[in-house]
Amino acid sequence: MRKVIEKRIIFILLVLIILLLIFSPHVLALWKSFALIGNIFFQGDNKPLKGEIQKIEVSYKSGEKEFIADIYLPKTQAKKAVIIYSPLVRDAREDVALINLAETFAKLDILAFIPFEKEKEYGLISEDDVEDVVSAFLFLKNFTKEDDIDNMGIFGISYGIGPVLAASTDERIKDDVKFIFSLGGYYDLKNLIKFASTKSFEYGEIKGEFEPNPYTKEVMQISLLEFTKEDKYGNLSVYNILSNKEAEKFEELYKDLSIELKENIEEISPKNYIDKLNPNIKIFIIHSPTDNYVPYTESLRFYDSLSEEQKKHTKIAIMGTFGHAVPEELNLQTLFSIYIPNLGKLLLITYNFILI
Repeated sequence: MRKVIEKRIIFILLVLIILLLIFSPHVLALWKSFALIGNIFFQGDNKPLKGEIQKIEVSYKSGEKEFIADIYLPKTQAKKAVIIYSPLVRDAREDVALINLAETFAKLDILAFIPFEKEKEYGLISEDDVEDVVSAFLFLKNFTKEDDIDNMGIFGISYGIGPVLAASTDERIKDDVKFIFSLGGYYDLKNLIKFASTKSFEYGEIKGEFEPNPYTKEVMQISLLEFTKEDKYGNLSVYNILSNKEAEKFEELYKDLSIELKENIEEISPKNYIDKLNPNIKIFIIHSPTDNYVPYTESLRFYDSLSEEQKKHTKIAIMGTFGHAVPEELNLQTLFSIYIPNLGKLLLITYNFILI
């Protein structure tokens, strides 16, 4: 009889240990990390997350500009909320990668919010984008106030990280932005202009050359000319710097840009806001070394510019699983050449993101 009781006690203890392991935050976070990775990189019915979500559309204003936003709601109570900000994506509301990311977050009990300016001019960047991020955050904060979600952050994609970082230092939301995610982001718009015109990038001992994606060149041209549309000499200086192919001449040509234009460039460059961020904010950085829209050296600059205290709350991964913010096609070749070698980096980023 005693042996039977002992066996039952041992069995009950084992069951309790297994349940604790299954439902412990760290084990759950690890499982969700694998699920997040699988949902982003697998296609169709192969996705591991199958849960139901709800998608709604809302409208709001940023100054005089009208915005709509798609909100992806979890089936159960959201644990946190994230704004996915990528203002330069063509046909963004139909973009498969953005939709998949938002749906994946929602299936992991994370409310996802994607804002779209109703009359956004194609390929145009502006210092007004900073206020647009602040407005989106304030709207979402008010939208979720009854759900008691106090863990909110912003996912900045490509150019989007510039306005995201600047907005995150705004006193209206600074204390409420708990995390920032930079995917294929930049550090200094000046470096991006240089890359678009000369094909070259460098940082420390790293020196390289890529043929920039035509869209990067187009955005630089549209935006810089818009900044100087009232200034004929300014237009000429923009033409000179964008038509220049020699890296050695870039600095001299940059000096010829108008003071106002250089101030605009500084205003939407992340480098000027990093030291003003909330010291406790969590930062996640992912960049591909083969990115031909924004060189990966920009993310290295971003990370290295952080204070030692900020680095304690930051995770960075330079890896080839993304081209420019879009997953590389998953096939047998990329599985062994890209995905498996980078799985550890991916897990570290996603695991820490899920835990916050």
